[in-house]
Amino acid sequence: MSELFSLQPDICSQSLLGEGSQCYRGSKLLVSDLQQNCVVGDFSRVYHSSLATMVRLDRNNLIYHSQIGRLTYTGMNTVIMHAQIGQFCALSWGVTVGPGEHDYSKVTTHDFLYNPFYGLMPEYEQIPYNRFERPCTIGNDVWLGANVTVLRGCNIGNGAVIGANATVTTDIPPYAIAVGSPAKVIRYRFDTDSIARLQALNWWDLPLSDIRAHYQIFKDGNIKQVLSVLETL
Repeated sequence: MSELFSLQPDICSQSLLGEGSQCYRGSKLLVSDLQQNCVVGDFSRVYHSSLATMVRLDRNNLIYHSQIGRLTYTGMNTVIMHAQIGQFCALSWGVTVGPGEHDYSKVTTHDFLYNPFYGLMPEYEQIPYNRFERPCTIGNDVWLGANVTVLRGCNIGNGAVIGANATVTTDIPPYAIAVGSPAKVIRYRFDTDSIARLQALNWWDLPLSDIRAHYQIFKDGNIKQVLSVLETL
């Protein structure tokens, strides 16, 4: 991998850019690691994060202290903070994952309690609480619809689908379809046996060459046919 900041100091600082990766107009990287063939769209920012192979970020994204798995892509105006995103995920536009929390048990929720910008916090005062303390994890092959918000402390299982404009406030099981605010599970994508077999297979870990070789079964096969093929690999 090459050090992008040594070539383009106006775009990137202390970061690594994998072969074939591209950062478009106005994008910024800070202390981040991009593997091969990633795309960072116009005016997107990637801070203290890692992007695996072929991750694509649309324009105006903020990726902050997060890890994103291979072949996952995001739509425009997406924010991901202190979160872990799996492989082969599809995030639509306007998605927010893992926003910071405010402690509403205190007399004020204002950020002067932990932000020195206002000059109200003593110079050596310890930050009173960690806004990102609760983990936020998205599994593999997850689809988040437009304007979905996933709150801190929530874990979304592999293969789940979250409908547009939903607010996820609790864990969502693998291969569930959840909608609404707060998001509620309305059904599952497949039967219980198929879900268990998919969970055991972890097809998203396959070499890309295997997925390419079996493209037609992914495209045209029903769940039983796909499982029978994948279980031979």
